Amino acid sequence: MKIFINNFRQEVKIGVTEQERAFPQIISLNIELAGDFARAIATDDLSLTIDYTEVCQKITSYLINREWQLMEKFVYQLAVFISDLNPLIESVELKACKNVMTQVDSISVSYRFNKNEAGKV
Repeated sequence: MKIFINNFRQEVKIGVTEQERAFPQIISLNIELAGDFARAIATDDLSLTIDYTEVCQKITSYLINREWQLMEKFVYQLAVFISDLNPLIESVELKACKNVMTQVDSISVSYRFNKNEAGKV
């Protein structure tokens, strides 16, 4: 089963130049959390699933006071961070979008992190 967090927006200091990183940019995140939620389904118990409100709060805390030059590194590190938030998370697919040019709606980078394949980029 999968839990989706769609269009989670957060300010992030990201960009190749110092000038670009000087002002946080709004990054839109689409997050897919895969895991085994059979016990949560059977019991209707929040403690046996992934609390997506808590996930969003922890992501916000993680992003504050950090900065990245490349979207690729940002997406990879954030996916690994999210995968460690709850032992029920077996894999994370993360897509991050930012507006950088007037000619396109956004630039996106996505990455799937599977705990069973940890260490592979």
